[in-house]
Formats: sequence, structure tokens, C-alpha cells
Amino acid sequence: MDGSVVQPVDGRMPNETTRPREELLISLEKLRFRTTEEFLEQLEERKKLERQWANFSRDKEHPQVQDTQGTNEQLRGNSQWYSTTKLSRLYMDRWLAGHVPGKIVLDYACGNGDQVLQAGQIGASLAIGIDVSNISISNGAEEAQRRGLSGKCVFLEGDCENTGLPDNSVDIILCFGVLHHLDLNYAYPEMHRILKPGGCIFAVEALNYNPLIRLYRRFTPDMRTEWEKEHILSLREVRAAKKYFNVGEIRYWHLASVFGAFFRGIPPVFRAVMPVLNGCDRLLTTIPGIQLMAWQFTFELFKAKN
Repeated sequence: MDGSVVQPVDGRMPNETTRPREELLISLEKLRFRTTEEFLEQLEERKKLERQWANFSRDKEHPQVQDTQGTNEQLRGNSQWYSTTKLSRLYMDRWLAGHVPGKIVLDYACGNGDQVLQAGQIGASLAIGIDVSNISISNGAEEAQRRGLSGKCVFLEGDCENTGLPDNSVDIILCFGVLHHLDLNYAYPEMHRILKPGGCIFAVEALNYNPLIRLYRRFTPDMRTEWEKEHILSLREVRAAKKYFNVGEIRYWHLASVFGAFFRGIPPVFRAVMPVLNGCDRLLTTIPGIQLMAWQFTFELFKAKN
């Protein structure tokens, strides 16, 4: 023992079940009192650039955002495509509803905290969001307070490749469009370290095979950071995860449905065409080879129980 005093939990001294949670709470409290200056000192230049980009994307006080009542991310033109993602969003909601209740959940690079708040609302015992962007963290904490979730949702300015969280401390890690922002040589072992045995990672990522989508990314360079442009995921990154995790279900999303974005400005046509395009996707995204042309994919990674 190191001589530190462990406080009782609900009037009871910690046992082997409660001790990891108490260690996590102590760690979170220390990280919350870390100053921004202390945090920035440990960040390499690549991560500082990601922080600047994320702050621009999430700054609700920016004049452009105030004019449009949106976000700078929407101003970059992405929102039209995300309007066609109903199928994957329904799947994600069902996945979260089936796995999150009663668990300690960590949202990696949480942005404005949508998944953290969702996890808190559907019964997570604790939902944690970390992000390199202080503006994102502020937005998430503000919304948690507005919804009465401050006691269940914690937001921290943090580095996903070096979280500072204890070993074996979280049940589920959510990675919603974040892995292509990270160096997986560091992120994978860090997630393995902090994930409990038997714990799960649920990832939602863009896929890097479709030549038309790759061409679109090439001609819209201002929508992405330099690192992001070169690290959109393929199955190679999933195979690399096998060094640390067991790979679970992989599913593919949005091949035909993305064309619905061209009808978004005509609501009656959009509502009529999307069920047809989604029906095509249900078939196309199950066909080997063709499924790799999808825009997005989801996959699960499990840490061995032993």
C-alpha cells in the first residue's frame, strides 16, 4: 500500500468491485484541476493543430456560427451528407441502448458530447468525455448542466493517446469519427490499457476505398486537417487492432443513400427517395467487395477477459 486514504463508498469501504471505480473518480478529479497551460505543455504540435481546428469547428461564439445558428463544421459543407445517415444512426442508437446501461462509458474525442449525454440519459453509471478541444468540452459540460446530467456526465480536456486514466477503469469506449485523427500506434495500446477485461470499443469511421469519395475529399481539402487527410481508415487499421483486441462485428453503411443529399433541398422528394436508397443500401452493403465502397463502417473491438 502507498499509505493513501481511500474514502468509503456509500458508507462502505471499497472492495475489489468498487475500488477501480474509486480510483477512476480520484483520477478524474485530478485531471479536472489540471490547468490548460499544464495540458498544452505535454501536447505535440500535431495535436495542437487538431485542437485549433476543433475549436474553430465547435465555437458557438464565432460570428459565422451566430449568423447561421449552426456550427463551423456545417459551414464547411458536411451537413448535407450527414442528413442521409438514418440507417447507421438507428443502428448506433440500438447498440448504445443494448450495451451502455449500468456501464462506465468513455467517449474518445467527444466533440460537443452528444454521445456522452446520450449515454448518461440511457443509464450509464458514469459517462466521460475527453477531447483535445477546450471549447468542445465547455459546450458538452454546459449542455449536461442544462439537461440535469452534471452528476453523471464528466467532460475533460484530454489527450486520447495519453489519457491519464487508470488501468482497467472503463467498460466501453466510444470512437465516433475519431480514430483517423489519432496515431493508432499510441491510441490502440492506450485504449487497451484503460479498458476493463471483457470491455468493448465501438467505432464509427469513414472508409477509404470508394474512389469517388476519395476524389471528393481531395477537392475539399479545407474540410480536414493535414493529419486527417492521410489517415482515413481502411480494414488495414482494423487488422492492426488484432494485436490488442478481438475484432467483433463489422458493418458497412451508406453507399446508395448518400445520393439522397442531392434532394435535400426538396423535402417531399427527399422523403420519397430516401426509403428507396436505404433499401438499396441494405442489400449492397452486405455484398463482399461492393460493401467496401460504402462511405462509413462500424466495428467492435473486445479486450480479452483474461
